[in-house]
Formats: sequence, structure tokens, C-alpha cells
Amino acid sequence: MTFTNDPPVVASVELIPDSDEKADLDSPSGSGGKLVIGQAPNITITETSVVADAAERLALDVQEGDVAIQTNVSSSFIFTGGDNIAPNWQVLDFDAVGAIAGEDINPSGIAGSNIGTAGQGQVLTSDGIGGLFFSTPEEGSQVVRNGSTIEYVALNIANLPTQPTNGSVALVTLTNEYVQFTPVGPDPFNIESAKFDFAVNSTDGFPYGMAFNSDGSKFYEADIVSEKIYQFTLATPFDLSTRTLDLSINSFAGSRPEAITWNNDGLTFYQFGSNPDNVYQATLTSAFDLSTATLDFTFDNDGLGTSGIVWNNDGTSFYESSPNDDTIIQYDVSNPFDLSTATFDNSIASQGSNIQGIAWNNDGTKFYEIDNQSGANSKIYASSLSAPFDLSSATLETSISSFSESPRELTWNDDGSILYESNSDQTSQILQLNLESGGWEAI
Repeated sequence: MTFTNDPPVVASVELIPDSDEKADLDSPSGSGGKLVIGQAPNITITETSVVADAAERLALDVQEGDVAIQTNVSSSFIFTGGDNIAPNWQVLDFDAVGAIAGEDINPSGIAGSNIGTAGQGQVLTSDGIGGLFFSTPEEGSQVVRNGSTIEYVALNIANLPTQPTNGSVALVTLTNEYVQFTPVGPDPFNIESAKFDFAVNSTDGFPYGMAFNSDGSKFYEADIVSEKIYQFTLATPFDLSTRTLDLSINSFAGSRPEAITWNNDGLTFYQFGSNPDNVYQATLTSAFDLSTATLDFTFDNDGLGTSGIVWNNDGTSFYESSPNDDTIIQYDVSNPFDLSTATFDNSIASQGSNIQGIAWNNDGTKFYEIDNQSGANSKIYASSLSAPFDLSSATLETSISSFSESPRELTWNDDGSILYESNSDQTSQILQLNLESGGWEAI
């Protein structure tokens, strides 16, 4: 090689730090020039975490390949990537950590003698989901895995038995979640435990107001399209699926009937009607029989645009919800259940911005509002009261999404075990919701 100019002068040469400790590819003898494991630094490609339950696992900061050992079910899960949600965790039905360390895996010995030998190591694909199991269990079979008894394996909770032994554990393959059964029981007036039961179609048009008689043998529905109020008989008290139509009456003053309620003995009936905005009070000669109702007083609520009306338990306080100014108004009533003796007491801001129906629990310590935001934002609110039936003492306790797209009214059965919601969108239905706790729940 010929240089046309002098080569650059190198001032100094420094060795790479620790270069003298580089792997010796010529030693030990017989390595064939390959890097041996003992010369490589320790590395890790995943992180292993120990968590108490599914909630703690779903709160981890994870990346694809991370493993979580969940102690409450004695199981390992591997994260398959994406958002940290249940479907992105795959159940590992073997000792993943032990396998990585080079330990032998013996499927028939991991779970003891209770695990079947047929199909060991096969993939459960009967539901199209898949997952590594050391047996291929049928729904209802008993499988013992890593010391935890898994009594049922099913695609989803709907496919599991409704009344198994208390404490039974199941694997739901759709979400890779473990669930445990606790006895189902009533959870009165707790909206957080409300579960959809069924819906019945409205009689005609859009159902708004709803009410029952005192024993649940009669149901009443106010419809703003037909401008009628319908009376039904229920073969099973408070069960809308058993209703049959008795009769209907025209709304009072030809107004759109949006809310209805009764006094305690069924001899006075109340209807809010828009256009004009008034509350109409009618007397009956036969208790809870609308065919005997006669209008006797019109309560002018000064154009508040009322959408819900309700009494306290002794008729000394009357309440209206007003979506026009997002308030709930409380009136004192000097002669119980007689609106002609009502005077303004106080008002509070409603929880939602388009408040509709309102309701109480039996003792006035809980107050409920249903808000219509025409879609996913529609909610039901529950407030606690330190002074029964006194709205000024109300504090918001909780809220849930409504069960329909365009909710209007809500009411309860006599013991708070059933909640009803009217829906005025295209489906025009009344929904019946059971309030119960227990059943199959994530662990």
C-alpha cells in the first residue's frame, strides 16, 4: 500500500475496559471456538411477580412474556402482550419457572393422583379458545391442578352450574379467570348489585311513569304517546312477566303523563302531565281502581318541567324532579297526601344533568335518581341521608350505568329486591332487575 501523504499521528491507544476479561473462545478445550454458558453474563428476558389475586395482577406494569404467580389460586399466568387486561393473560398449567431453570416436568406428578392420565398435555380446544392442560376436562369434571381444586371448566360464566356447592372454583377459559361460587342472596336497595332479569314491551308507544299498588298485585304504566294510563293485574306479585291488562284511562287534562304515584291506601292517585306542566290529584271510590278516579285538584308547579314525583312514607313531604333546572324540590304537606296543602321546603341540585325519575327506599335513608343522557352516559344515582326523607341531608353514595339507552322512571318492589326501569327509546320496554349478591365471582 502506498500513502500519498503521511498517515495521521495516533496520540494514544486505550484498551476497552475489562477487555482482558473477554470470553476465551479457545478454552476450555473442546469448545470448538464456541462461547460456553459459564462465560456469558446473567440475563433475563421476562419478569416474574408474585401477586395475591387477579386485581393485583391486572395492576402490574408488564410486557409480553412476563409471568405472574397468583397465590390465591396457586397458578401462574404469562402475559401475551397488549393492554393489561384479563384476556391477555394465559394460564400456565405447569411450573413455568421450574421449566426455565432446567427442571424436569412430569405432568402426571404435578397435580397428584387425582388428575386423569388420558389426554395429559393436550390443548383444550373444544370451545375454540385453547389452553395448556394436563388433562382435557369436560364441563363438570373435577380436576386437581397445582394443589387447587378446579371443579368446573367452561367457556363463560353462563355455562357454569347455577347452584353448585358453596366455595366451588371454576376456570373460565374465555377470560382466563378463576371464579368462585358463593350463595346467592338478596341485597335490598343496593343498586350496585342490580342484575338484568327481563324486559316487557310497553303497551303503546313510550312508557314513562310506573307504579304498583301496595301488595304488588296491580301495576300501572303511563304512556306519553297514547296519553293514557294503563292498569294491569299481576298473577305473581311484582312480577311483570305475569301481567294482564285490566283497563286504561285518558290522562288528566289531556296532558302527556310522565310520572304517576299513589297515596298509601290507594284512594288518591297523582299524575304529572307536561303541556301544561301540572300535577293532578284524583280521588277514587274503589282503592287502586283507576276506573273510579275523579280529578279533584291541580297543583301548579310553576312550569318546573317535572319528570318524577314521589311521597315520603306518611304523606307529609312531596318531591318533584325538574330536568329544566336540574333540581329536586321538597314540599311540606300539612294535611297528609293532600297537595292543596303543600308549601315549598327546600331544593337540592340533581346528580345528573337530565334528571328523570326519583324514588326512596322504605325508611327514607336512601334516595335514588335516574338520569337520561340518551346512551352510555345515562346513570342511576343513590344518595344516603343522615335525616330520613330530608333532602338537605343527602350525600351521594354511588352510581351505576342505567340498563337502557333512554331511561325515564324507576321504582321498587316492596322489599327492595327488585328494581324497575322504564325505557323510552325505540325498544319502548320496562326492565325488571333483580338485586342479589353472590354467584360466580372472580377471585
